Amino acid sequence: MNPTSAIELNPELCSNFYDAVFTVYANDADYYGWHVCNHIYARIPEAEPSGHNGYDNDVFFIGRAKKRLHKIISTYEFLVSHDIKCDFHIVEVDEKEKRYADNIHYNKWLPYKEVLRRMRRSRCVLEILQKPGEGPMLRTTEAIIYNKKIITNDLEAASNPFYDDRFVQIFDAPENINLTFIKDDIEPHYNYREEYSANNFLKRVEEILFKDNLLPGNT
Repeated sequence: MNPTSAIELNPELCSNFYDAVFTVYANDADYYGWHVCNHIYARIPEAEPSGHNGYDNDVFFIGRAKKRLHKIISTYEFLVSHDIKCDFHIVEVDEKEKRYADNIHYNKWLPYKEVLRRMRRSRCVLEILQKPGEGPMLRTTEAIIYNKKIITNDLEAASNPFYDDRFVQIFDAPENINLTFIKDDIEPHYNYREEYSANNFLKRVEEILFKDNLLPGNT
């Protein structure tokens, strides 16, 4: 689920109606006594690299504006002012709030396979949280599975088991983004071994239910 700070949710209902509640957000898990887990994601074969080498863009971003539009735009401004080629797609933006509309794609949903294609054709993926503690997001999972460099303002990203400062850059303000990191031609490899698979999640559920004596016949 999304972090409880971002959606309307009665945590007590979750705890009262379900034997176990799982979330990818450690803060929610700690606060409500839920179980933290990984995102669930299956690699899409069509998103694997083709024979076409090189990159179309330096940085790829896609997401809803939410309450972070100012952060997204200020990051875009910093990057393009340093000749970084950006491919930005922002949805749910009011007409009056659109800036750089000739270069930023607004309010146009992309098929997910196209999202992955554009991600693969960019040097780096950009992830911007609304506020601290709301990560990790899907972009981090995609970057790990498809071996892409990622720039994120998730200050907790260093605690991710896949964290490698050669492939992941954490920033607190756009002006602190390391531009050399973006242009570096290093090819990331996170040594992903299906940790985000549905099978892995089901094993985690089974372990929790067994531990809490909630499986049939387990008394």
